[in-house]
Amino acid sequence: MRKNIELLKCDLKIFVREPMGAAFIIFFPAIMMIVNFFVDSQGKYLLEMMAGTIGLSIMSSGIMGVAIVIGINRETNIYKRYQISNIKGYMLFLSIFIVQMFLTTTSVILQFLLAITLYGNGKFSNINIFGFVIDYLISITLLFSIGLFLSSVVKSLKNLHGIASLFFTVMMLLCGSAIPISKMPNFMQKAVMILPLSQINISLYQDLKGLCINKFIFYIYAIFFSILCLGLGIKHFKWEAV
Repeated sequence: MRKNIELLKCDLKIFVREPMGAAFIIFFPAIMMIVNFFVDSQGKYLLEMMAGTIGLSIMSSGIMGVAIVIGINRETNIYKRYQISNIKGYMLFLSIFIVQMFLTTTSVILQFLLAITLYGNGKFSNINIFGFVIDYLISITLLFSIGLFLSSVVKSLKNLHGIASLFFTVMMLLCGSAIPISKMPNFMQKAVMILPLSQINISLYQDLKGLCINKFIFYIYAIFFSILCLGLGIKHFKWEAV
């Protein structure tokens, strides 16, 4: 138990210190919501926009959080010291996942409070709470797996920063977090569905709106890529920089 607490403290410190870590995960989506308020003060696209900012929080914690924190721990030989002290790999991953969950959930709660303050709570009267929680947990697991995969196959911290930033920027611009997918051309709406964040944003939007839609494709997509990325991430995980 003591080792687990030490791991959590260490990972939380790195998330907080990293410029694209805790502050970015929590506050950047909230800033985007405030900016959107000046564009859409009536809340016509609130639910779609909010699904995008929640998805942005999840992606930030997975791509810019998990991947970079693992890279930093490996580059600074923290994992090497853990390995000597007989800490198991699953303990490292569980610790980072818990910190990711905590920061992302904090961000989501802040967004709901901000949305209610700006638009009132009437916009969320039809929300499917159970479906939202399930899809939220699946989405966090999916992005955690992708973050772990990137950190395992990209050995250099500098390259990891570059690739993670590229992934983040592309998905933010194309997957509905910056521009609602419904406003994109039809061919683009179909093309971006191959990206994980598009699947997440659409699913969360349906939950926020209270739509009862079969999400079989989303669940198969999320489970397949979670297992694939998690398996490859664990297989190629390195305790120290090479």
